[in-house]
Amino acid sequence: MHAHASHVSAERRRLSDLAVGDRATVDRVDFSCPTARRFVALGFSPGATVTLARLAPLADPMEFDVRGARVSLRRSDAAAVWVRA
Repeated sequence: MHAHASHVSAERRRLSDLAVGDRATVDRVDFSCPTARRFVALGFSPGATVTLARLAPLADPMEFDVRGARVSLRRSDAAAVWVRA
């Protein structure tokens, strides 16, 4: 086994673009967002694995599994977190 698979390039997208069940790795947090530091404190720091667990009935907020906790974010706030597939 190889430690680094190169057959698929890592797709960068916003956390808000994940579908239920998608798993991704946090790449960066856009600190121009006023609450970005809070996201990092909640576990959305670079390198963290995040899974979209479920959506509210109108798709907002979004509930994520991150670092052993369930965290809900508004879709607009989740757009400040960039992830790699």
